Amino acid sequence: MKIDLRFSFGRLGTLLFLMFAIGCEQKVVLKDYKLTGVNPVAYTDVVYKASRDTVFVSTFTGKIYEIANGETNRCLIAEIDDEIYDMVYLPANKNILLATLNSGVLVLDLQNGEISHRLSLKTTWGHELIYNAEAELLATNDFAGNVYLWNTGCEFVPVSIPAELKGMSLRKIMPGAEVYFQGKGKVAVWELEGNVIFCEEVAEGKLWDVDAKGNYLMLGGKEFLYWDTRSDSVEFRKKHPDWPIYITDEDSLVHVPLSLELLDGRITDQSIITVGLDKTLRFWEKTSGELLKTQAKHRYSIAGIDVNKDHSQMVSVDLDGKIEFLDLMD
Repeated sequence: MKIDLRFSFGRLGTLLFLMFAIGCEQKVVLKDYKLTGVNPVAYTDVVYKASRDTVFVSTFTGKIYEIANGETNRCLIAEIDDEIYDMVYLPANKNILLATLNSGVLVLDLQNGEISHRLSLKTTWGHELIYNAEAELLATNDFAGNVYLWNTGCEFVPVSIPAELKGMSLRKIMPGAEVYFQGKGKVAVWELEGNVIFCEEVAEGKLWDVDAKGNYLMLGGKEFLYWDTRSDSVEFRKKHPDWPIYITDEDSLVHVPLSLELLDGRITDQSIITVGLDKTLRFWEKTSGELLKTQAKHRYSIAGIDVNKDHSQMVSVDLDGKIEFLDLMD
């Protein structure tokens, strides 16, 4: 899942392809004559490679590393001369999909070390990839308001979006090829199988996630809300209750009673997870909204999170190159 990190820009020229073998994987390097001037240690996103404990992380400088839980070493598996903002991993064919600053969306094949597809965007760039493996659909929104949808099971052929959904942003893809859009004060669900569109008035917040029951996680400023689609009403709304500030000299946290903006969120089978500008992860009981746990191990802004497929573990990375695995079953 991608957190908005729009503060670094670069330039991409002619790409040269190099490939060589290293210990843990093939290493792919797409070189240019310039590198972007960004923090080289910052991680921009993280995505699971395996069912748990092994992930890929990306950087502003175009590097992709493989990291295992509990291991101090990381393995460089790829490098492109562009900034990477979001990733999706397709384990069936060992492809990594990359949202970049200047190259659109790249499809990197780890089996042969080649960029198999370059999915161009019209006028600008998109920092977030939206994907569902069962539906075999990939999407992004660029910053000019254009929406892109591709069929990953059919050589990334573009999928035409109905005219009724123009001007809305694509927010979520669910199994069964249900595609969620938001805009104009409502959420629209497009069922591709029957080409049917359902609309629901939802005036508050930005749609961030949808659970198996079709309920919404909405983020807006300092608040999040859990929207029950059966009753068309807010189940509960919450804020981060405080701001834990790390005091280096004392190696301790001071909890300031101030709520900061929310940056990301996820619904799991057990709880709702929110990520704040306060550098914390908060875990909320899904039915009552009770705050269950706060994780405040990051000292720099959290840049990306991912939850594994069975919702038993999650991982987070920050702009100082720190990674944290967390067991969600505790």
